[in-house]
Amino acid sequence: MQRRHSLVLVHWLLTEHRCLEYVELCESRMSRSHFLFRDGLRLSHGLRHVKLCYNLLYDYPPRDLMDALSSTIATLNTLEVVSVRFSAAGVVMLCELLGRCSALRTLILHENELSASDAGALMKSCAACRGLKAVRVDESFVSVECARVLGDLVFGNQGLEELVVSQFSPAGTQARACSFRELFNALAHQRTMLRNLEMYNFELEESDLRCLCRALTVNAKMKRLTLLCSGASEDAYFSLAAVISNNVSLTEICVNACLLPSWSLKAVASAIETNVSLRKLSFNDACLIADDAVELLEALLVNQTLERVNLGHINQPGLLNFLKRTGDKDLRNRLELTAVYGSAQDLIYSLNHDLKTPSVSFIPVAQIREEEFLGLSRGLCGNSSITSLSVHLNNAIDSNLAVLLSAAFASCRHVRAAHLCFPTEASEAVTILQGIAKSPNLCDLVIRRWTFEHREAAAFGDMLRATQTLNSVTLEELQGDSGAFLVMELPRALETNYTLLALNDCEQTEDEQNMFEIRDALRRNLSLLQRATRFVVPPVSDSKKAASAFEKVRKSRALVTNVSRLSGLSEPEAVEAVKLRGRYLDENFMALARVVKQKVVCEREGAGDCPVQLDEIGLDCWLRLRSYLRLDDIL
Repeated sequence: MQRRHSLVLVHWLLTEHRCLEYVELCESRMSRSHFLFRDGLRLSHGLRHVKLCYNLLYDYPPRDLMDALSSTIATLNTLEVVSVRFSAAGVVMLCELLGRCSALRTLILHENELSASDAGALMKSCAACRGLKAVRVDESFVSVECARVLGDLVFGNQGLEELVVSQFSPAGTQARACSFRELFNALAHQRTMLRNLEMYNFELEESDLRCLCRALTVNAKMKRLTLLCSGASEDAYFSLAAVISNNVSLTEICVNACLLPSWSLKAVASAIETNVSLRKLSFNDACLIADDAVELLEALLVNQTLERVNLGHINQPGLLNFLKRTGDKDLRNRLELTAVYGSAQDLIYSLNHDLKTPSVSFIPVAQIREEEFLGLSRGLCGNSSITSLSVHLNNAIDSNLAVLLSAAFASCRHVRAAHLCFPTEASEAVTILQGIAKSPNLCDLVIRRWTFEHREAAAFGDMLRATQTLNSVTLEELQGDSGAFLVMELPRALETNYTLLALNDCEQTEDEQNMFEIRDALRRNLSLLQRATRFVVPPVSDSKKAASAFEKVRKSRALVTNVSRLSGLSEPEAVEAVKLRGRYLDENFMALARVVKQKVVCEREGAGDCPVQLDEIGLDCWLRLRSYLRLDDIL
């Protein structure tokens, strides 16, 4: 499609479709025909989210663009500016827009080319924007040159509730020195109304961590803290125990485990015992020794107000003893963890004694013996507690373990996520994929270090055709020309797969036609999901299109997630809502297919013995008959 024609289409969508709430302008110089986009923005109704991405916005186009955005002031809720080069005039106009946009609630500024003075001017405008609730920025706003910028924002804007600061430059290549002292000092002030602080990917100095700890111990308004950063030195650590003991307002804490040395866990456990405000605690990327983590279990038995604790990965030694201590049902329901088994014997013992471990990671350090295969087979096949299964091998998987995994996937009804990391031979890969195809609830699949040729790629395609639940597939570190073989097979496989929404790390730029067909199939599936959601979420749609989309994706976990998010239901309630609408579809199939208006009514031609009519066969018989019918089969 030519550029001008595409902008005409965008103009029509913006001006005529009042339901349109989100628009993204990506990879454009806005030099020609930009007036169509500008005019569409000006005439749009109900636009709530605008994203400018990868643009060169200099004086003339941004002036028109900012003027157009000014006309959406009444509805614009979120403004996102990513990887944009602004001129000085462009920054001034953006500041003016922020000052006038009273409806703006969220501002996102990531990876833009801004000087220290530009960053300061933008944050000063944010401080004056009283309706602003959330600001998300990158490392350029915490550089040494901008040391006071975020501190002044937090101190000056009494309505600001959320601040997210992220570093996007690769780890170990921090582009500029960062200073957080002014920001953390502002958190300690009583005027600060911030409720949520999130920090990602920074290397924090020991002095910064001490300053943050002091601020949080006196802050009485903060509700959520996310600190996914690392220490700049081996001695740098975060005093989580002091924060839990002294802070009376925090309800959620997520902290990177590398900031918590193992010797500090005892103090953290003691702090948990006396805390009454904390509801969720997460140790991100944690690899805890089971013997060290036992004290946290003892603390949870004392603290009955902490609802959810994510301990990450629990390793030997002491793993079995740790799992035995989680036998209390209430405690087990409050815990999230992955048990890492390095021994087949330990895994067999756990399975045979029903230690109820939902997430299992199997990383054998020795060759598995034949009797261990039998024990694993008895324990894994048909297991009702495992929901996530991860297998990591250094060497290529052998045929016995491939058969075991295939049987486990086919028989474990509750497995939703699988991570398979090992080299494969042709027959073993096909065997495992055949088992995955029969898995009744698998949603997320990660495959690493596999080799795909014609036979394996065909088996992968057959698996996608057979599955009705898989939502996401990630392919990492594939060997040889595996990506090329898969990309040739996937377009045909996705023709009849309606549930896959994400296919990660499978880009083949030299095969653009097949990649376009793959992306187009994923877009189709996403549209089907949204249409199916309308069949469930009030006000429900009983249109044939919505019912047909629901029929295709009714077993998808993504449908439950979407229904839960849009309707505000809990996960069990969303599952029940999907089941009820599925029952409604089965019972009212003929009406939804527009064969009849309400229900099937048959007229007898005469008296006497007549064969049983369609409206007399009974519900059970009808449901069996309906199982052979599809809405798309009826024109």
